[in-house]
Amino acid sequence: MPLTSYVFDSVSVTLKHQGSDANEHVTVNTRECMEYLIELADAKEMLSDALVSVHKDLWWKMAFANEEVDLFDSVTWSDVDYEPLVDLIHQTITPHALHQQRCENHVQMAALTASTNVGEGCRSDQANALSYIMRDFNRKATLEVAKIRADEVSTKKKTIDRVEGRQRVRMFADHCDTFNSGVERSLSVVGDEKYTELLDFISRDTNKISRVDLEARKEKYSKGIQKPRKITKSEQNVCGPDISAEMDGGLKKCYIIRKYEKEIKAEIEC
Repeated sequence: MPLTSYVFDSVSVTLKHQGSDANEHVTVNTRECMEYLIELADAKEMLSDALVSVHKDLWWKMAFANEEVDLFDSVTWSDVDYEPLVDLIHQTITPHALHQQRCENHVQMAALTASTNVGEGCRSDQANALSYIMRDFNRKATLEVAKIRADEVSTKKKTIDRVEGRQRVRMFADHCDTFNSGVERSLSVVGDEKYTELLDFISRDTNKISRVDLEARKEKYSKGIQKPRKITKSEQNVCGPDISAEMDGGLKKCYIIRKYEKEIKAEIEC
């Protein structure tokens, strides 16, 4: 198929809430925006990507269909089965947004645990536990207790901020059991080799920020060694260097004054 230039539709789209003011908005022209995004893109390289090349025929059928095709509405598919494209989106595209948000939450949690003055290794462990276990548990437990209380007519408080008491202990134990079951299933799928690689990746200091800081300091010190050391004003002697008597230098009067004669004599006698 020849790689001819494609002209995008020129449509102005207004994006609301794009500033500090709730009333601020930005108007974007689709043609100008797309031309800017693909200005330096290589069309051949894009077509060779697995996202396109694996189901290339289906993408082409969708692009040249007589009617508009909505991948999430099978009624618009006509006689073509676009299910592989739907699976491709769920497996390849959709996880990116969720993964990005989870990484952002993890970074914030790491900063929070760092404020407790714990070490780097303990900080990472705490952030993992809070991000992957406690945050998920608090959300599910709150929803479950709110549902239970909604069914109870006698309960006055409907809003649940945090589960407490015996109910929290029981629900957290059940949550940990479910979490452990999920971990065991994942381990069985991943295998021992990948699991060992993951542990090695986490445990070694190659990927830790402390290693980055250490290498930066080493580079800074190595550059500093090559430079002449600057003598500070407090280290400078206005009278010049002191040459000792053993090196045929003079002997200052202040060195022979008997200021502590009694103390010296007492030390000698002892």
